Amino acid sequence: MATNKQRQRQVARARWERQQARRAAEAARRRKRRIVVGIVVGLVLAGLLGWLVFYIVTNENARDQQPNPPVETDVPSVTLPTEPTPGGSPAPTGATPTTEGPTTQETAPTPKNTTATSPAGNRGSDGSTPGTPR
Repeated sequence: MATNKQRQRQVARARWERQQARRAAEAARRRKRRIVVGIVVGLVLAGLLGWLVFYIVTNENARDQQPNPPVETDVPSVTLPTEPTPGGSPAPTGATPTTEGPTTQETAPTPKNTTATSPAGNRGSDGSTPGTPR
């Protein structure tokens, strides 16, 4: 027959084994959860990186296909009327359409003088104007 002390040891050992099994199962679940979360995060990051590369490449290609924007200059451009083409074919692209009767041609505005003048005008330090003898 088992003594009371031996019975307590058996109960304590069984309790300890159950706790160890429970702890091992919880650790295995945590480990699996970490692996799954790591894989999902890795896939999301890989997808975002792939999308970013695709986005950059398509924008670079679209930018390369666009014509260069016109450069603005201070000199105004003048559009001259073109002669009608023989055979009644349409005028070339960018040409000014011709109308019957007298036409008026717009003149380009003249550039303004942007140089600053002093209150004394074009006088030198001695008061004389440039190009005149003293």
